[in-house]
Amino acid sequence: MTDLAHLRDSNPLYSPGWRLFAQWWGNDAGAGSMPNPFDTGPSRITLRSWLALANFKANHRKLIVADRADGTLTALVTSANPHDASSAHSNVALRFTGDVAKQVAESEIAIARFSGWSGSMYVSGKESPPPDDPRAAIHISYVTERGIRDQLLDAIDGTRNGDAVRIAMFYLSDRKIVESLLRAAGERNVIVQLILDPNRDAFGRSKDGVPNRPVANELVTKSGGNVQVRWYRTHGEQFHTKLALITRSDRLIASLGSANLTRRNIGNYNLEANVALEMGADQPLAKHMLGYFDRLWTNQGAAATEYTAPFGAYRDASRTKYIRYR
Repeated sequence: MTDLAHLRDSNPLYSPGWRLFAQWWGNDAGAGSMPNPFDTGPSRITLRSWLALANFKANHRKLIVADRADGTLTALVTSANPHDASSAHSNVALRFTGDVAKQVAESEIAIARFSGWSGSMYVSGKESPPPDDPRAAIHISYVTERGIRDQLLDAIDGTRNGDAVRIAMFYLSDRKIVESLLRAAGERNVIVQLILDPNRDAFGRSKDGVPNRPVANELVTKSGGNVQVRWYRTHGEQFHTKLALITRSDRLIASLGSANLTRRNIGNYNLEANVALEMGADQPLAKHMLGYFDRLWTNQGAAATEYTAPFGAYRDASRTKYIRYR
């Protein structure tokens, strides 16, 4: 179990008071009398758990690492929660082997260490042989927390006229990412296409569209329509995908994993895990990833219902919601 007390405070209006007056009470896992916000059944939690919850801290990583009979490691980094109520959500994942899988395992061991684990684990794993054709190489790296934002900003800020940025995302609100997208679309004539969740459903509860709807309105309005937005048509579930695809010349730079593009996710608050990829745009994996995005964008092959709706379907210029988002 991750010791979240080691993570930075993401709620500065609340956390100092909690640290001074509430954290010293400790807690009792078996003495709760208050409703559990994550369980509609008879489960109960303590007032102290509710007070701790308001610190908004999370190990938000979603990954698996396993060793295989041939001595190699394999890893799965994904946006998906292994959770029955999430089973209908849209998600993405990448499975890979080799040296980077070893980095994933070592990163998880570091979290276990600061959470009090004192055991031992030998992480083996054979090195991956270089490809026969260097042009066929796919460069993959494991990026976490603020490194995810740094890698994306570097990729987006490096785009020029004729390049493209395609993002499919559950939450988009980080100001540095928003400003980078506006510069790309408004100053350098880069194609920017966003598929966003309309933020209307959350496990049976209704939401009011914050942050995606006010953010989308800002991006489209300030860019004069150069930033293009479509909404995933959810039906009670969530468009939980977290995928960024940046095409520069004949290269594709991609990022996918657990991280929403929000301050908490990519500002060194939550624990997050993504993989960053760079490859030729003509590689089979690149074509597969771009094809996934384009299929949703154009509603190609949609049967009973469309995958995505135009920006106007959920356009929201509410000043109140924009202030709330900020």
